[in-house]
Amino acid sequence: MADNTSSNNVNKDILVGKLGLEQYRNTNIYKKNGVFVISPSSQNSYGWFDVRKVNLDRYDSNRDKGHLIVRFQDKLLWADLNDFITNTISEERIVYTSSIGIHWKFNVIEHMGRYSAVNRTSKQSQELTLKDEKELSTMLELECR
Repeated sequence: MADNTSSNNVNKDILVGKLGLEQYRNTNIYKKNGVFVISPSSQNSYGWFDVRKVNLDRYDSNRDKGHLIVRFQDKLLWADLNDFITNTISEERIVYTSSIGIHWKFNVIEHMGRYSAVNRTSKQSQELTLKDEKELSTMLELECR
């Protein structure tokens, strides 16, 4: 449990402190003025992370602008949440465990300086863009207006 907790806290200070997002309960959901962020952490040597259905169900694309920000090691990898859902999430390819519930498993793949999130079951993928905190801050501030 301690390993999971410390993994979930990696770069959380950037999301909350520097980007001004508010964490929703004890989840990897962060919000701010019509901006909705799912931010899983991938701190393991395999580059995997999970996205829980219960967290995706909280996203309303008619109300909020959605983002995926994967905290991969010391990097912040970004994708538009709508694109990520369209390109990688399939109801037919869910994983269920009693501890996590319904979710999807992904690997971050790095190839020649480019990153992708690959669904471990369906092999569908979404390009992830490396962003620094200044780029993310500028992007989120424009959307919060």
